[in-house]
Amino acid sequence: MKKRIGTDGPGITDLVALAGCPLSCEYCINKEELKTSAYNVTPEKLLELVMAEACYFFATGGGVTFGGGEPLLQASGIREFAEIKPEWMKINIETSLNISSAAVSSLIPYVDRWIIDIKSLDKNIYKNYTSQDNSMVLSNLELLDKEKCFIRIPIIPGYKDKETAQLEERKLRERGFKNIEIFEYIVKERTS
Repeated sequence: MKKRIGTDGPGITDLVALAGCPLSCEYCINKEELKTSAYNVTPEKLLELVMAEACYFFATGGGVTFGGGEPLLQASGIREFAEIKPEWMKINIETSLNISSAAVSSLIPYVDRWIIDIKSLDKNIYKNYTSQDNSMVLSNLELLDKEKCFIRIPIIPGYKDKETAQLEERKLRERGFKNIEIFEYIVKERTS
């Protein structure tokens, strides 16, 4: 877990990184870490760990952000945690939304903020960059409360330029999404 301020939602949050991801993004910063989890923590143990410093969350309106990889691969564990946490503690999810609608729907009542790395609305760019199809992403977007969505649109070197990202932002705004950020991937040069 890492303490973060204003990065993963309002206030101070604990970032809980979960292993596993259905995507194979070329510039993934967590490739090795995503293969296996270093810890196997029950929802009860996680609550015990985060409650040790709960005063930070309570005072700032923060809580827990589940990231990864793709945290929705472990939706049932997140739901169990949400059902036992204090009511005032916020839950944020950092996701690609490339997961079954059942996993997404199961968490809708519990999530305060969806932080979505959209990768690309263009099916060809998405497929070339992630090796997956984006149809589940697009359909899952329609399930969510647009006010709770914070969409991040990356500029991806070699795949998507700023103009394409701006076009995607306009398309999302036309669909009613308001909280959108364009950002640039920082790509480290590979060493041989």
